[in-house]
Amino acid sequence: MGFDKILADLGGKPVLSRSLEAFEQCPDVRHTALVCPAGREAEFQEIARQCVKVRTIVAGGDRRQASVLAGAKALEALGTRGEDFVAVHDAARPLVSVAGISACFESAILAGAAALASRVADTLHRSDAQGHSLAVISRENLWRAETPQTMPLRLLLEALERGDATDEVSALLACGTHARLVESRTPNFKITTPADLAQARAILEVTA
Repeated sequence: MGFDKILADLGGKPVLSRSLEAFEQCPDVRHTALVCPAGREAEFQEIARQCVKVRTIVAGGDRRQASVLAGAKALEALGTRGEDFVAVHDAARPLVSVAGISACFESAILAGAAALASRVADTLHRSDAQGHSLAVISRENLWRAETPQTMPLRLLLEALERGDATDEVSALLACGTHARLVESRTPNFKITTPADLAQARAILEVTA
């Protein structure tokens, strides 16, 4: 991006604020632990000061797994029980809806774990190292993983402490546990490029 995407302006508010507000408005969420880069706790505290559900701000690690583990342990310190369901969300997905968060909790309670995701609609190609198309991959039953990813706190802690994983559902799979994929009904893409930020701004303008 060339700049801090989490603090980028999105309709007059930082991207981070948009993500926090969705969880603030969700009736299924009791409290939130915000994980931020080490040394920037005070900066993030300033952004989160209007969010009454943000009970603690902790420093993350050098990998996603370490950061999520820090957040999970912070929730445990706040009194979250092992059987309580927790939702891990990437703040760079600021368009997540309250309905999507609730649907993820509902499915997790029924299935044991759940995650928002979107079905792959594009044609997929496998290429060689030079970018030449070698084969078309069937998109049947293929999904793009999103967040939140929701499961009991005890299960999350166990999965994260057992080994490295790219996300929480991957960590569960490594432990032999499955998560139900809940189809996103509204845009929930990750802000990764300036084009993503422009698209998110356009969506907010249309839906305002």
